[in-house]
Amino acid sequence: RPLLITWTTGGEKYLNLALNLALSVRKHAPALVDQFVCVALDRAAYRSMQRQKFNAVLHPVDHHSEGSLKDAIWKMRWLILRTLSRMGINVLVVDSDLVVLGDPFQVLHGDSDLEVMTDHFFPDRHLWQYWARPEEHINTGFIFVRASPRVEAFLTEFLEEHVEPSIDGILRHWMDQQVFNKFVMRRMHHAESDEVHGLYGQQLFRNIRAKSKAERPIRIRILDPVVVAHGMNYFWLRAHEGLPGDPSTVKQPVVAHANGVDGKEYFLRDRGHWYIDDFSQRFSGAHFLT
Repeated sequence: RPLLITWTTGGEKYLNLALNLALSVRKHAPALVDQFVCVALDRAAYRSMQRQKFNAVLHPVDHHSEGSLKDAIWKMRWLILRTLSRMGINVLVVDSDLVVLGDPFQVLHGDSDLEVMTDHFFPDRHLWQYWARPEEHINTGFIFVRASPRVEAFLTEFLEEHVEPSIDGILRHWMDQQVFNKFVMRRMHHAESDEVHGLYGQQLFRNIRAKSKAERPIRIRILDPVVVAHGMNYFWLRAHEGLPGDPSTVKQPVVAHANGVDGKEYFLRDRGHWYIDDFSQRFSGAHFLT
């Protein structure tokens, strides 16, 4: 069975989001609890997940060095994806500021090496357009990888290309999502062969001017942004509720990512997706007039 993985530190802000994600799995997709794993970057996060009886793996990093911690967080999703691919295990890696509302594995197409979220509102019109911000195409907060040596090599190439936080004083871009999108776009549009294909619905995106044709290109499928919902679609537009008077346009999201909305906890609480019982901590000693 594929794994569902996130990662976190023991800092209250990040740990609470990871715990909330884990509790959303228990509430909305209980069959996946045994497949859910949190990679804990310190013992505080590890102990917290164990207390709630969730699977956890301790991968400690140096919290005394700000640079080391930032570098570990930048690389963590890619290290997890590459490691599991090397082990031959299919895996869905998600950001901790996401909630599960159904079984995300049920909406995968099964025809690609990677299946991912997007931040576009209209992917059929805007995907891979030169004028769009690169980071909009793939939202790296939801990446499913079907394990294979080809995918492992693809992820290894990305990591090796960006292994250093800086080179000769030039900093690596802080947003790994933008960096990965540019990496994919170079291989999709500017490589000698059409080594990466993008898919959305029935659409295929590839380098039609490539000098040679790849025998087995890496296939990256973009998923429906209403069903695998980014924060703007779910929390602001409520796109899943469909058009007024047209029930055929209603969709059931399987995840909602609290990206592009601030503050994250406010929106999760307001939409009924905060599953941590922390009322006494938030309002200890407070008095209410009723």
